[in-house]
Amino acid sequence: FQNIKKFIIYLLSCNLSEIFIVAITGFIDISLTLLPLQILFINLVTDVFPALALGMGKESPLIMKYPPRDPASPVIDSKDWRKIVLYASVMTAVVTIACFYCYYSLNLGAEICNNVIFFSLAFSQIFHVLNMYSGNATFIKNEITQNIYVWAAIIISSFILIVIEFIEPLVKVLSLVPMNKEVWMIIFIAAVSPVIIIQILKKIFYPKN
Repeated sequence: FQNIKKFIIYLLSCNLSEIFIVAITGFIDISLTLLPLQILFINLVTDVFPALALGMGKESPLIMKYPPRDPASPVIDSKDWRKIVLYASVMTAVVTIACFYCYYSLNLGAEICNNVIFFSLAFSQIFHVLNMYSGNATFIKNEITQNIYVWAAIIISSFILIVIEFIEPLVKVLSLVPMNKEVWMIIFIAAVSPVIIIQILKKIFYPKN
């Protein structure tokens, strides 16, 4: 049951972040927003492996310390929905800030800024799987970090994202353009920052759940 819940929360928060980003960037400048094939690629390639890994994980070692679950309660309750919105909002904010920084401060073209959104969001969603551990555990030692399938999924998904830069048909289909080291550093920061921010917010708002 916990694995199913993590699976759903992970996918819903990732997909909601995509909706938020498309809405915000599309309102500011339609040329910046994610393209349909980029969204499809993220959903089918980079999100699938981490989500499946969550479904194959073992239970939390602290599971017997939790109170019994009400059989009548929904799989995703109101607290879970708040988490989903919180997670999606954090990823959206960080990726959008990275895009606007490149667009307005660095004066980079719309194509590069679109790629910043694509790679930042894809990597942040991959790393977001590390946020799916039970609240009573620690970030370093929990059922997620001890799940070998999660690490395999992170490596495979990250490898795919890196490799597509060298596959000409995918470069054209996904509208990818060359980017310098500075832009890749921004993408890396935007990908890792949501994990740090969410960990801080979890300790504040959900210290025991």
